[in-house]
Amino acid sequence: GGGDMDEREVREVRVAAATAAGQIAFLGRRHRSHVAEWVRHTDVAEQNRNTFPLTLVLDNLRSAHNVGSIFRSADACGVAEVITTGITPRPNGPGGRKVASAALGADRTVRTRHFPSAAAAVRALRDEGHLRILGMETTDRSVCYSREVGEAEGTESPSFRGPLYLKEGKGTALVLGNEVTGVDTEVMDALDGLVEVPMFGTKNSLNVAAAAPVVLYEILRQWGVHPKS
Repeated sequence: GGGDMDEREVREVRVAAATAAGQIAFLGRRHRSHVAEWVRHTDVAEQNRNTFPLTLVLDNLRSAHNVGSIFRSADACGVAEVITTGITPRPNGPGGRKVASAALGADRTVRTRHFPSAAAAVRALRDEGHLRILGMETTDRSVCYSREVGEAEGTESPSFRGPLYLKEGKGTALVLGNEVTGVDTEVMDALDGLVEVPMFGTKNSLNVAAAAPVVLYEILRQWGVHPKS
């Protein structure tokens, strides 16, 4: 009869019911999480944020989602500054809304500035004179990011330091490259060294937003930074 539902309408009702059930289940899970006193949900006040002598330089990244994710990792790892360059989406600039959506507020807690190119940013950091500048890129000249003291190939010299060591009186700047073309080769020639995350699959590299926190946390580990108890 006229009141019967056709097959398409039945499917739509079932999908809507399943969606509603999933949302109700999520609300229950969120409530349980919030009433568990041992689960932390509150962000640390911005004025209490720890920072370390770490700078990220984003060389012509194209994805606002990647940039926002990197800002969030930068906030988590106490990065002092994120420098955007070229076409990179940035807070208060092109792509800013999408960056903010992925950063969940970290785009407001980490200091940032913009340069027309990564080369210009590297020159400015050199002029400021307080940073060791490395690139994160897969090349024949790159060193594994986690290599430490005494792990240089063919040497037992205790004076060798890993690529991420904190040079006395200096911090570290890490240049992260475009998702397709990587770090500009001209920029690489101006850096103090190159580090890479080893790959064991078929792809040449990790997504830049996935690789950044891997290296950032390793820097903090090699620097002897420990979480508060």
